[in-house]
Amino acid sequence: MSTQHQDTRPETTARVRSVQCRGCGAPLTLHGGGHRILSLSCAYCGTVMDPRHDYAVLAKFSTQQAPFSPFEPGMQGEIHGVLFTIIGMVGWEAQGDVWVDLQLYSETHGYAWLSYERGHVCFVRKTRHLPNALVWNLAPKQSVTDGLRTYRLYERYMATINYVAGELTWVAAVGNRVQIVEAIAPPLLLSGERSSTETEYHLSEYLDPAAVYRAFQVSGQIWPRAGVHAAQPYHGPFKDALSKAAFPFAILSGVLAAALWLFGSGVQIHQETFLPGDLQTGRHSAEIEITRPNRLVALEMETNLDNAWVDFDIDVLKDNEEIFSMGKAFSFYEGRDDEGYWSEGSRSARALFKVPEPGRYRLNIQLADGGTGETGTTPPETTLELSVRQGYISSYYFVILLIITGIATLIGPGARIAFERRRWKAVLDDDDDD
Repeated sequence: MSTQHQDTRPETTARVRSVQCRGCGAPLTLHGGGHRILSLSCAYCGTVMDPRHDYAVLAKFSTQQAPFSPFEPGMQGEIHGVLFTIIGMVGWEAQGDVWVDLQLYSETHGYAWLSYERGHVCFVRKTRHLPNALVWNLAPKQSVTDGLRTYRLYERYMATINYVAGELTWVAAVGNRVQIVEAIAPPLLLSGERSSTETEYHLSEYLDPAAVYRAFQVSGQIWPRAGVHAAQPYHGPFKDALSKAAFPFAILSGVLAAALWLFGSGVQIHQETFLPGDLQTGRHSAEIEITRPNRLVALEMETNLDNAWVDFDIDVLKDNEEIFSMGKAFSFYEGRDDEGYWSEGSRSARALFKVPEPGRYRLNIQLADGGTGETGTTPPETTLELSVRQGYISSYYFVILLIITGIATLIGPGARIAFERRRWKAVLDDDDDD
């Protein structure tokens, strides 16, 4: 947020170190603001004086209360290599938010402002590059340009002055109200301030608060930033670097997973059907010739279960000797409710194994347990379609790698999207716009 003020070049002037407040007699330190200073406000009693007419009293605001700010008049610090002195302060409030604008003065670069809001700091100067659209009538996120860059409108609101102290380039009074419109192109914010008498435009640049604290030698507590400022740029170097590094691996693992899915299914060497009676008592399959030892053999199985479950015991035999055994469970349930058709489980499954040497093998398959419905314990009658493929290459590990690298690739963009949602949340919620 910014404020209504003038921005002009300084003129050489003799410096007055201090004067007495015409309201309460308190000594007021002057920090060399030049001939462009139009008002001096007492931080103690709220009296506003005119430095051009022997500090005559312009107004009094005895009820003002000093806002919180880590900066105060008299502090000096460099911004972009230019030494500025804080010479005045204006407190604002709007829509429940409060912020402080600090009048800056440089003997070489004139006047500017340092705007402080909830731990966020912006450097503000007047701009003569005006927006080319009816910025006061735009909706949030609509585009506007000042001839140099394109901004997106952020918000419009009324702001009220609640505190004035020190030297200012304009006559500020507690209770004064201005209409403000803001458009952003982080880290820049273009703002228009409209009062009953004039309209001005200013350009704010978001600064690193910690760097500004160091520049102005702010000591003691460091004030953490609250929320996302309208002009705050996204900063996630580690997440962006992680996403950039993971992207080629995600592409590679995706290509390999797809290739294995298409071409790694192996060669079918056997197909057989087991009837319900065969499964109840257990039965050997016909001989299966496996010519590729130490390569995965895929056992594809398909049942016709309906609202039931079964467990099968499967033994791999060579010369009637067991060389490998495993169990495989199936369950499939379906139905309809108020939301329509639903199903869970699967009628099919896959088992993988290896054999130590080429040769003829058999499978012994028997139904070990089962049930129907939700609580039944009687094994259901089901057929089992069996297909054996050798030379199978699993894409499992490449899929896992794809998932991991895919997540890593999305971390940077995801963090940026979440950051932007936080930036726009209050504005879009208020305007019912997305």
